[in-house]
Amino acid sequence: MKLPIGEQMITIIHQDFSAQTIKVTVVSKELVSKLVELSPAAMELEEFVVLAPHVEGSVAASVAQERNSDSVGNVLGSEQFSKSGDSTVASALKRVSGITIVGGKFVYVRGLGDRYSTVMLNGLHIPSPEPTKRVVPLDLFPTSVVESITIQKSYTADIPASFGGGTVLIKTKEIPKDEGYIKLGLEILEQ
Repeated sequence: MKLPIGEQMITIIHQDFSAQTIKVTVVSKELVSKLVELSPAAMELEEFVVLAPHVEGSVAASVAQERNSDSVGNVLGSEQFSKSGDSTVASALKRVSGITIVGGKFVYVRGLGDRYSTVMLNGLHIPSPEPTKRVVPLDLFPTSVVESITIQKSYTADIPASFGGGTVLIKTKEIPKDEGYIKLGLEILEQ
């Protein structure tokens, strides 16, 4: 190519390669040559997989459970209990919209009375210790043993048909495994 004398900037563009700009000094009546190496435009990386552990009771696990749920409701995890300082299930449920805690212990879902609210612990109905009420006092359950609380505000086929206003599903933490505990053996000596 013919260029005016002096320093010139040349940009090399090709569809399969990244564009590159070089500086060339053009001298009168002299042939100047430059060797330019172009790099491929698109680089293909090897596949990589990011793994993250699923921590039961974490905020991420609660949000994922709420997002994947087929029903209308809320999910609270043990991490949220510890951050907010709630000591009982009743105090933790005060933070949920659509839930009313009456007398500091009885749950009313969506403003409906205790007659329309049910409480389940690990998938089983809990009978009320109050003879005149159907709902369970939730101040009996410390959050230190609870992994998550799911509040279902709409009916699904996996909960009992006595559903009316809402169901509070309490899931407890698993019992720790034997690993890390000291086993003591007692030997009885005869006298």
